[in-house]
Amino acid sequence: IMKLFLWVRIGANFGADWAEDVCSLERMGFLPAGTLSVEFMLFAEYCQLVLAVVEVVVTKARETKEKHVFDLARSVGASPSELTKLRRKCAMVRLEMCKFVSDLGKAFYDCELRFAHEGVFIGCALFSALLSTHKNMVKVLK
Repeated sequence: IMKLFLWVRIGANFGADWAEDVCSLERMGFLPAGTLSVEFMLFAEYCQLVLAVVEVVVTKARETKEKHVFDLARSVGASPSELTKLRRKCAMVRLEMCKFVSDLGKAFYDCELRFAHEGVFIGCALFSALLSTHKNMVKVLK
C-alpha cells in the first residue's frame, strides 16, 4: 500500500507543479487574462490537497519506522551518542509531519472548501514557513 501512496505522491506532485506553472504563465502575462478556467486553477489546488494527505500518511509511516529503530537501538544497548542521533532523526520526522498537517490547513482554504477559514489558512501558512525555515536551519547546523 505504501508503494501506491508513493506513486500517488509522484502523480500529485507532478500535477500540482505543472498546473501551478501554467497558472503562473497567465499571472505573468504570457497567457491572456481569462485563458484558464477557475476549474483549472482549482485543479492545481486539489493536487496540492491530495499531495498533503499523502505526505501526512507517508511521513507517519516514516515516523513509526524511526521510532521502532530508536526503540530497537535502546533495547540492544546502543551508545548514548547513537541514541541521541536517532532521537534527533525521529524529532525531524515529527517536525515534517507537523508541517504537512499545516499544509492540509492551507490546502482546505485554497480548494475553497466550505468549512475552510481564512484565519486558519493564514496561521497555517505562517506556521509552515517557520517550520520549513527551522528545519533547514537545523539541517545546516548539524
